[in-house]
Amino acid sequence: MQTVKSFLKNQPVLSLGFLLLIVYVVLRAALVNITHDEAYSFHNVKNFWISEFLCTGNSHWINSAAMKLSLLSGCESVFCLRWFSVFSFILTCCFGWWWLKTFSSTSIKLLGFCVLFLNPYLLDYFGLARGYAAGIMFQCLALWFFVKGINKNKRLTLFLSIAFAGLSSISNYSFVYFFFAFALIYFYTVYFKGLNGFYKRKSFYVDALICLGTFLLIGRAILFMIRCSGDFKGAGEPSFLAMFHVLSDGFFYHKLVLPKLIQFGISLGIFFCISLSCYFGIFKRKEHQNALYYYSSLIFPLMILPMILNYLCFHAPYPFYRAAQLLIVPSAVSFVSFIRFKFIFYKPVILVFSFLLIINFMMSINLKHAFDFIEQTDSKESFDELQKLNAKHVGISPELYGVFVNYYYTSNTKKYNYIGDRIETYYPKGICPVENKLAEFDYLVLYPPYDLTYYKNSDVHLTYVSVSPNTKNLIVRVQKKPRSNNTPGLHKP
Repeated sequence: MQTVKSFLKNQPVLSLGFLLLIVYVVLRAALVNITHDEAYSFHNVKNFWISEFLCTGNSHWINSAAMKLSLLSGCESVFCLRWFSVFSFILTCCFGWWWLKTFSSTSIKLLGFCVLFLNPYLLDYFGLARGYAAGIMFQCLALWFFVKGINKNKRLTLFLSIAFAGLSSISNYSFVYFFFAFALIYFYTVYFKGLNGFYKRKSFYVDALICLGTFLLIGRAILFMIRCSGDFKGAGEPSFLAMFHVLSDGFFYHKLVLPKLIQFGISLGIFFCISLSCYFGIFKRKEHQNALYYYSSLIFPLMILPMILNYLCFHAPYPFYRAAQLLIVPSAVSFVSFIRFKFIFYKPVILVFSFLLIINFMMSINLKHAFDFIEQTDSKESFDELQKLNAKHVGISPELYGVFVNYYYTSNTKKYNYIGDRIETYYPKGICPVENKLAEFDYLVLYPPYDLTYYKNSDVHLTYVSVSPNTKNLIVRVQKKPRSNNTPGLHKP
């Protein structure tokens, strides 16, 4: 407690920064409309069927368990469903506080805060009911407890570190690469280094059983997904450098629309900087004397190697964007520690870089949408307006239908009086026309580009009602009047 008071007193700016970020994440968790993936997870928990739950990569076990606790308590509001992600962020901030207080330089503390916490894309997921937030939290706890356990040689602390690493991979399967790297370092450091009779220690068999059980569980789950849904490939892509977009596009929140060649050039530069940081972290350990820097630097290449082997041997995609978030913590720790180790005297440059990251983050602040799920930004407002219009039967674009049927239609907290059905706006022009399908509805809610050519034989008038301010969701009234041509017409009153 005295250490906390001392940090608050001596580092008021960083303390205020942590507080403001927590408030920001809480506000986003409360105000951002539920997204498609969250709604699907909610549906799987609300109407639990083991085959569907295991088949999809969208279940995210620990996040789903947290959702279930929320449902059992009778709370199905969006914020309640996201409670564990917010909790995960608070504990991640505790890790950040512990890490930053190990630096004596204020400029390095500010840099570490900016690099680790001011990635807008990362903060998105601490305000969403997904498994990535829990994965990052357990990743941080594993590093934190491992360093403490090694320094103080405490068995319980070390056991907790390997348990937290396992939980990170159960939170989200992409973190299995972190668990693999961490387990190698853990067993070598705790048991195999010096070969001092590890086979005589009961703790070795306990830890080995935990690791083996976790790997078998995740392996079986991934195999089930591959055979059932193919979701495992949906979280990645075949480009090695593309996974570092989470550290470039993630910071800029895709505000910089750059050609692919430049994007990959930036990602290559980031990969080079992280690799250089890891090189010094591993091979200059006696000089920097920083255990967290050393172990984070070891973890990075030990994560990258199995990713490459998996791709070459089994055609498994590289983690991409959200799935690549497991890289952020070890990369940030290694990079900032490297700057402190080699460039601590360049304080003006460090401060300028930190302030640029702060400005970039402030330009990305919003309480309306998540970058990966921009389509659902105005979904609730559109559904609420249809309720006010006394709609009876609504045709809903695919971008909005999933969140409607999986959350708003399923939840006890928000019941609409109208029936919602999916309409197709994905198909190209002229394919498989449907006779007078639109005549079944009294309203439509459409997401841009409002393509209704799939229904070219529907004899209806579509009358403009309203358009949402952010995503431009269009609500139109369907009038069942015959027309002289074959395509639906849109008329403003």
